[in-house]
Amino acid sequence: MTASHRAALLGARLTVFSELAICGYPPADFLEKPSFLARCRTAVDELAEATRTLPTAVLAGVALPAVGETGKPAVNAAVLLDQGRLLLEQHKRLLPFYDVFDEQRYFAPSQGQRVVELDGLRLAITICEDAWNDKNFWPRRLTKSTRWKS
Repeated sequence: MTASHRAALLGARLTVFSELAICGYPPADFLEKPSFLARCRTAVDELAEATRTLPTAVLAGVALPAVGETGKPAVNAAVLLDQGRLLLEQHKRLLPFYDVFDEQRYFAPSQGQRVVELDGLRLAITICEDAWNDKNFWPRRLTKSTRWKS
């Protein structure tokens, strides 16, 4: 039995999985392989179909192909699926590039954030650093944003 099935049996309306849960974190050089990113997109479609009859929605992180001329192969995304439908695909906005993090190398940043409705509730999805480093929300950044210098 999957975690989403267990959550549904316990009465959960939403099951939340971590950043890049579908493909694993960090996917690193796999992101330069179009076949890997295509498989990630297919995995989202398969997850939507597998959870079509569940009464719980699923929020999960995944790397997806970047669209347009971003110069980056991928986006770090969170997908919200409900009864077989993709309700939201939110891309990460603030990409860390310090210490062991190298997300700016691979991912194109989102230019905005969307709001979606689930059962009459308006939801905005943030991914990792988006939640604590948004200069429009927090008066000061809560982590450093410069790359580690050796």
